[in-house]
Amino acid sequence: MDTELSDGLIENSCSSADMESCADTICIQHEQMICNSCLSNKHNKCMTLTLSSALESVDLHSTLQNIQERTDLLNHTITTSIKAKEENILLLKRKSKEIKEEISSFRQRMIQTLDNMERDAHLAINNEIGRMLNNAEMDEHNLLIQQSKIEPLQQCVQELLINEISEKSFRKLIEASGIQKGIANFLSSNNRLRQKQDAEFQWNGLIRELQEKYLIPTFGQLKPKLSLTNEEMPDIASSIPNGPVIELYRRNDHCIDTQNMIIDNNCSIKRNSLVLKSRFDTLDIEVNVQINRGCFISNNRVLLKDMKNSSIYLLNVEDETFQKRCLEHEALDIAVFDSSRAVVTLREGGIQIINIPSLTPGQRIRCDGSFYAVACMNKKIFVKTSYRKLTIIDITGNHQKTIETEYAIDYMCVNKNVIYCSNYCKNRVFAVTTEGSTVFSHELASLKGPVGVTVDKRCFVYVAGWLSNNIHQFDEEGNLLAIIGTEKDDIYRPMGLSYNSEEDCLMVINKGCISISVYDIMNNDKIGH
Repeated sequence: MDTELSDGLIENSCSSADMESCADTICIQHEQMICNSCLSNKHNKCMTLTLSSALESVDLHSTLQNIQERTDLLNHTITTSIKAKEENILLLKRKSKEIKEEISSFRQRMIQTLDNMERDAHLAINNEIGRMLNNAEMDEHNLLIQQSKIEPLQQCVQELLINEISEKSFRKLIEASGIQKGIANFLSSNNRLRQKQDAEFQWNGLIRELQEKYLIPTFGQLKPKLSLTNEEMPDIASSIPNGPVIELYRRNDHCIDTQNMIIDNNCSIKRNSLVLKSRFDTLDIEVNVQINRGCFISNNRVLLKDMKNSSIYLLNVEDETFQKRCLEHEALDIAVFDSSRAVVTLREGGIQIINIPSLTPGQRIRCDGSFYAVACMNKKIFVKTSYRKLTIIDITGNHQKTIETEYAIDYMCVNKNVIYCSNYCKNRVFAVTTEGSTVFSHELASLKGPVGVTVDKRCFVYVAGWLSNNIHQFDEEGNLLAIIGTEKDDIYRPMGLSYNSEEDCLMVINKGCISISVYDIMNNDKIGH
């Protein structure tokens, strides 16, 4: 009831006009100023207080001072809060600007990275497609060569079986069987046929010596060249004796023309500038191995890199024994740093230091960028790090210099502070100093698809032509000296080159990365017997 009454009193409080004539009474319950009429009629049950009695019991000065202090504190708090908010707003604006700038910078970096990835992908795809096309061309070319060799051999054998053996028909058999070079070597170094002795005795001695040197094939050795088995041609297998085929031929007054030499009446030999020293196929290392880069080290050994996986090999050229090591990342290029260490580029994986004696991986150099072609000189590492950039670092990875090149570098070598380079796509051979100045830049019609580059002790520069099937020799100023190796020297789809200063010989990764040939470099054009 009290509550209802009180609520009703609130609704019927004094008007403003009444308040002017009201006494100084306050209803504490309703927190209202009330008049005397309201006090007796409406607030008779409420607790009231007169202003005069209230003022008598309150220290007005202290109260006002307290109120002033509180308002001052409140004002200070509000001012401080406003200032803090303003500072936060400025900070947010600054951070917003920084974030926007970082986003813009990130966008630019992403665009640059994507552009680089696109360019590298295009280059990689073009190189791979080119390699596959070249391998296909090489396979077709080799098959045609084998076919061209087998068909005359089969024809000659058939003629010998059907017709009477003559000097002309047997000369064809000798040339088709591939033994003429061995006979030529023997005739050029042995003048026994000119001695005044019994002709039959001389001939038999010649046959025995050639047979001892395995230069005269038997029919069993010729049979694989015919691509036929005994079952397919039993008459031929039984008709031709299994002794030396050369015994059927008794002429000794002829000269034999070969691909690489001419034996004239005085038995003088004209040689090419490259003379084959040794050769072995990558199949002798492992099945499906394709070597595209390598470098000579001491004691006639070579470091080789497989182009299809992450394997590297240490091969002894003399006995063809090898060690193998699989790396964590794909190897792109390999170079000798010193007598005990080599470096291998691993694209984004950095540069791997290799211990040569054990072929074990050591320290990994990690720097910004990707790593491709590499060469070493004077304790410095020269490495292609991007499309047209060459970076020079030390063995610890400390950056020393970056050089901008006019063309991208596919292969390179360094000699006397000059970097010799090749660019396959542009058909360019060029050289720059370690200071970045151009020494020379060539595009030759005779050199197509330049790849491997190396320098010998005479400062002659050698460049392999993948598409032109040859090797060019330049001086250190870039003047063309000679085309020293061609298809006549069995140069076909050459790629990597390396020079052995100990033996003065040239290693050629040959025949589309499936054969390795070592050539002596000859300076004399004509050598007498």
